[in-house]
Amino acid sequence: MKGQLSKYDVIRPLEDGDHFLLMNGLYGALDVVDKKEGEALLSGDIDAIPGQERERLLARGHLCDSHETQKEDLAILAWIFRKTISENDAVIYLMPTYNCNFRCPYCFESHRLAKGEEWLKKTMSRELVDAVFEALEKEKGRGILIERMRIYGGEPLLPENKEIIRYISKKSVEAGLPLDVTTNGYNLDQFIDILTEYHYSLIFTTLDGTREDNDKRRVHIGGGGSYEKILDNVGLALAKGLRVSVRINVGPGNIHRVQDLVEVFKEKGFTDYPGFIYVFYATEGENYPGADYGVSLKELVDMQVCKGMDKIHAMEHVAQYAHDVDTTQRVMDYNGYFISNDTACAAEGNAIMVDPEGSIYTCMKLVGRDDMKVGRVDMEKGKFAYTFDLLKWYNRRVMNLPECMECPFVFFCGGGCAYKAYLEKGSITEPCCGEKKDVIAESVTAVCDMTFKEKGEKELSKSLKVLLSSFTPEERKELLSSPGRKRLKELMEKAERAGLKCGL
Repeated sequence: MKGQLSKYDVIRPLEDGDHFLLMNGLYGALDVVDKKEGEALLSGDIDAIPGQERERLLARGHLCDSHETQKEDLAILAWIFRKTISENDAVIYLMPTYNCNFRCPYCFESHRLAKGEEWLKKTMSRELVDAVFEALEKEKGRGILIERMRIYGGEPLLPENKEIIRYISKKSVEAGLPLDVTTNGYNLDQFIDILTEYHYSLIFTTLDGTREDNDKRRVHIGGGGSYEKILDNVGLALAKGLRVSVRINVGPGNIHRVQDLVEVFKEKGFTDYPGFIYVFYATEGENYPGADYGVSLKELVDMQVCKGMDKIHAMEHVAQYAHDVDTTQRVMDYNGYFISNDTACAAEGNAIMVDPEGSIYTCMKLVGRDDMKVGRVDMEKGKFAYTFDLLKWYNRRVMNLPECMECPFVFFCGGGCAYKAYLEKGSITEPCCGEKKDVIAESVTAVCDMTFKEKGEKELSKSLKVLLSSFTPEERKELLSSPGRKRLKELMEKAERAGLKCGL
């Protein structure tokens, strides 16, 4: 049988003009073909592809006997991802307070200001922290791997929060959880002893460009600029051996000047530290002030390329590209599986965000909204008590998004951002990809292009199609019936014994 092109394939030309890249969003298969074969695939002329190459592309999943079989494969892989990735790992976020010493005009948490000063200034109690860690032990008992503890806000590093931050840090280290913190950076110097004593793995902070641009946007509640204070604190943290990631918010109003901030980083010696990271971020959301914040992600890459940076390194310095570039590079380095997920991010099943009152959320951009709570911390029983609202997030998976099931980026994208869907469509249960598909295609193509030039190998990743081919018809039927984790593990181990390292 000659086969037909998989509807989950994306075909893109490589820079040399003589080859095409085949990206399969269902199986994660990345393959290079000659220009003649790529053009034949694009035109649907499968007969023009030599028989041996056609068999290879069938085995890899780029060609298929029927789209119905691939739908079955989608269902099987979605269940595997759910049971081996989504349900196994979790990240815990603790928010000591909703209060903040900045009043940035674009803040996605501005809705919290309407709740009044008394609510805003609440600080998390030790009793609540104790209940959270008791609940985490119960989660571990259920087989959930807690990956890390992230301190979040509001602005967590306020002077009045110092003792509770120290207490959370102590409890996290005792529980073996790596720590990181998201902060505006203004009071970082007052917490440097805690951050070093408890070995925080990463500090996330933000600037909006050089002094003039930053101090218009990142406004201190008491007046005055924040630029110099943040820079001094970044330098202090780096000198203490801490890792720091600086996000640079970019819009049309500052895109032509933000590169100047990189020069400031170099002058101050930040870029000499291996633990220093900076990424540009295209700002967006309901509170961003009009056209001043609307730039495309491609513009952020192009502005760096115009300054002489190569494309891949430019992508690594754009927040929305960096993950896909890093993932693809690791696949190339280890000849592994390009595995994404059946969801877009941790908010859909494995993020636990606890606010100062003990309310639980899953999305960091929707904290403080009463209609987005998914549960609470049961202080008496020391457990997470979820409501049925969690199911809206947990079930936001490609199998429940008909548009996604027909999309070639199905497992690369995972349905797009739920927060954007909430803003644009009024519901998190809709897909919302934005620029995500273009970002994935450009990132993967750039890395594959470089790897093909270096190695000349046409099979750039393993294919999950090969893994699925190791299952008998009876086992496939069993997988379609959504077996439990124990039985699924047995089936995956069987595949590994067949020499197929699934890497899940």
